[in-house]
Amino acid sequence: MNEQDQELTAQLEERADYIPLDRLEQETVVTDFYETVHRKLIHTGTKLLSGPRGCGKTHLMRYTYLRCQKQSTLPFAVYASFNRYYRLEPLLQRKPSAVATFHTWVLAVILRALAESVRDFDIPSRETTFEQVVGMSADELRNIISKIERGQQLEEFEAADARQISIPFVQDALRYFTEKAGRTRVILLLDDAALTLTREYLHDFFDLVRSIKTSSITPKASVYPGTTEYGPNFHAAQEAETVNVWLSPDDQSYASTMQQIAQLRISGFSSIPVDVAKYLMYAAFGVPRAFLMLLRGFQQSSGGTTQAIVNRLIQEHATARVSEYSSLRLKMPKLASIIEAGGTIFSRLVSALKDFNDNVDANGGKMTMVVGVQGTEDNAPVERIFSLLIEAGLLHELPSVSHGEGRIYRRFIINLAVLLNDRVFSTKTRGTSFKAIVEVIESDQTSKHPVRRSVSTLVGKELQDKLHPDLPACTRCHTERLSTNQKFCHNCGAELVDVSAFDECMKIRVAEVPGLTGWTKERLEEIERFNTIGDFLAEQNPVSKLRQIRGVGKQRANRIIQLITGYVDEYLS
Repeated sequence: MNEQDQELTAQLEERADYIPLDRLEQETVVTDFYETVHRKLIHTGTKLLSGPRGCGKTHLMRYTYLRCQKQSTLPFAVYASFNRYYRLEPLLQRKPSAVATFHTWVLAVILRALAESVRDFDIPSRETTFEQVVGMSADELRNIISKIERGQQLEEFEAADARQISIPFVQDALRYFTEKAGRTRVILLLDDAALTLTREYLHDFFDLVRSIKTSSITPKASVYPGTTEYGPNFHAAQEAETVNVWLSPDDQSYASTMQQIAQLRISGFSSIPVDVAKYLMYAAFGVPRAFLMLLRGFQQSSGGTTQAIVNRLIQEHATARVSEYSSLRLKMPKLASIIEAGGTIFSRLVSALKDFNDNVDANGGKMTMVVGVQGTEDNAPVERIFSLLIEAGLLHELPSVSHGEGRIYRRFIINLAVLLNDRVFSTKTRGTSFKAIVEVIESDQTSKHPVRRSVSTLVGKELQDKLHPDLPACTRCHTERLSTNQKFCHNCGAELVDVSAFDECMKIRVAEVPGLTGWTKERLEEIERFNTIGDFLAEQNPVSKLRQIRGVGKQRANRIIQLITGYVDEYLS
């Protein structure tokens, strides 16, 4: 495999959904933290797995599925991913029955996943097959799902099959095959359930989660801390238990857990200097995917000193994390001003921490990586800002502390890659020594005395005007709306249409997809009518299109397609 293919493959290997099931168990670290999550998934009751991208939600769901498959004492399991829901977003603007179509799509995806479980659990088919029980084959379900995602008209027989699909219909099928598998319960592992682009779909999804649950059918869904909205009928605090899947950098098992992950997944990990590996481990901020990417980046770098290579990796990673937060403005246009204000608040928290640590030596104190914020619960927009910062992986929340009556501070660790990039732990005595800086971080793992700030100080007068939802302007005359419920422009009378995050994504140039090598990006620019994500998704045979490039064979073309598709799935999830 040449250098170009190695880089493309490395990008894909960090994603749990690309790890074959036969390798997944071997590459899973079993620690108390992750074992607790696994037990939550196999037990009764609805569970919501919460955490930022890359923290392990998909990995743990697929690992639990595999464990259930291999141990007859565990429940029957069905794993379904909804990461393609965004393909249905355009229907909301042009089809009155969009939500009903989405409802059918969700249930069809669950049935297709059930067919895979029937195969993987090796359920005897002497008496009856999946097709005989459900009335349609797995391939027929795939065709229905594919056509719905592409906005295509169903054939008459497909439409008849689709009309049969209902919650009771799916429940009956689940119960039937649970009994045939010799199990008493079934767990529905609903991955990528944070359908943040589409409030209508998101609310319907959690209505479905609430309705499909029975004493023998228990759903488990992966969500995000800031952008997941459950709707008026699903009360998350009452109807489900939220399970945090994000390992905190101050956890006593943090270093050993991350090291075990690297040993399993990174060939040649032992050759990386110990101080460098630990430095990158904390920069990853509890996100295994980030740690693996940083380690591979170090291994693949050549030229320059170790210090220069590590500094570049940290800078790129920190910039990417901040950019991910900023990209929420495109996904959630109505929160654009609030998200922008959040970026300013985050910068002020970083500055406050740096100012404090810069003066530690003079004051004879101790450096810290923790900030405490008072008053978020009294300000709904600010509360949302902190949820979004957590979702983007810029803040990790710790238990709150009290500093007297009425003075409760929420404690947060700021993303360590950002702090390392801003030299928050570097002083004249410590310089930029990897070992010395890691010692500072590890010595602060139980800090209960954060750098304290109030919401009023962080927001200030200049941000007050930004703490409100943004209403999309009229697309005809560009006049701003007066209210969220307004249907027609009060200036020109045109029908008001919400900004589509899907459409915005379709405009992104293919060559801008992160993870593509410089050589690949240059070659992609040379292909006609293949410039944007929209062009890519519209192409019937993208492999043939990519193979027009000299030096791109079938395998490399497939890797490029997987990388672009994965980027779109994650961007719109």
